[in-house]
Amino acid sequence: MRFNEAGPAVDVEWTLVSAKAPCIICSGENGCRRGFGNEFACCTQVASEWPLSSGGWVHRVCRHSRVRAIKDARGDDTSRATTVAS
Repeated sequence: MRFNEAGPAVDVEWTLVSAKAPCIICSGENGCRRGFGNEFACCTQVASEWPLSSGGWVHRVCRHSRVRAIKDARGDDTSRATTVAS
């Protein structure tokens, strides 16, 4: 059996969501954050397997989620886009 050792904490620059760039997970306009080049989201409304001690939960964001967020911001139809929230 192989065990992973805990590594040093990584300090991440999170970007707060806004009306122009809402949360990719819950579509909220405040409280949530994006990080790691928009590959991850910290949502304060939708739980995942990865809670943060600072509040919220980390979600891995797939390409389809980013496409959905862009279409939502433009008001395009998103019925065919899918989202992976965790």
